[in-house]
Amino acid sequence: MPQAPNGSAHRRSKLFLALVLIALGLRFGLGAPAAAGESAGETLLRAVSGPFLALDTFQAGFEQTQHWVGMDEPAVSKGTLYLKRPNLFRIEYTEPKGHLQLSDGKTVWTYIPENGEVLKTILPEGQGGDLLRRILLESRPEAEVATAEVVGRPCKVLSLIPAEDLGLSRVRLWTPNGSNAILQYEIEDGSGNRSLFRLDHTRQNPTLKETLFEFTPPTGVPVIEVGAP
Repeated sequence: MPQAPNGSAHRRSKLFLALVLIALGLRFGLGAPAAAGESAGETLLRAVSGPFLALDTFQAGFEQTQHWVGMDEPAVSKGTLYLKRPNLFRIEYTEPKGHLQLSDGKTVWTYIPENGEVLKTILPEGQGGDLLRRILLESRPEAEVATAEVVGRPCKVLSLIPAEDLGLSRVRLWTPNGSNAILQYEIEDGSGNRSLFRLDHTRQNPTLKETLFEFTPPTGVPVIEVGAP
């Protein structure tokens, strides 16, 4: 994963943050009609989150663009995401090659070969690795839904205000008109750093072996334990 500009501690915290919403770009059919008294934002969030939360497994290719405060040029990375409920994920990077982040349900491992270390984050009891579930369940949607165009397609734009303890200030989803597919999404932290994601080659409920979410630190590489998110 691209390195943050402001030193080791900053880099480690942002590495963990960047995984939070990668799994969001799913393809869904149309959701239920608006309930009485619902705002447009509440209706769209309900339509998008319901099918996602019902999935057992998910796989997709992704492109991630990170905009760091204080950096002139964004950092771009690519790879494949694997997600297995309730709390397993694997983020395997092809650009930068060899970067890896995964959760075995109790621990999040982050390996960046050029840093010469493995970062280890113990997940809080009962939290698991499925932070996206918490975001969808606990976020408050803005009432109004904006409009925009993504890769030539007219879209609805939904803004979410996440729960305070998630460490995010805002999440935005772009959904094409006439569908609840998520074409792209953006997360922003309290410092103003933003990560934009696009997914392709998505697979819903593929068969994923448990061994895909196992990790053994390379021989001779130090393991550094960092704080939970």
